[in-house]
Amino acid sequence: MKISQICESLETVKSKINMPTISEFFGIVILMFYGDHAPPHFHARYGEDEALIRISPVGVLTGHLPPRALSLVIDTPKTIDGGLELCCKP
Repeated sequence: MKISQICESLETVKSKINMPTISEFFGIVILMFYGDHAPPHFHARYGEDEALIRISPVGVLTGHLPPRALSLVIDTPKTIDGGLELCCKP
């Protein structure tokens, strides 16, 4: 089995595992695994859209959210006051 196939298989398995929801607001769901891969980040879902958001400095790693949802999500690390960074330490 090639490395690309192994990585694809791992992503498929991971996508089927329920990721813990840490917040929900205005139809936006914030999800995060404890000790997930670097850089520290959380997942934000809004409808069919999803983005991975880096915690510090705050920014989009990958994915897409509509502009209004993204502006609310970008404020999430400030609102939770450092608690997200604690979740990222192994």
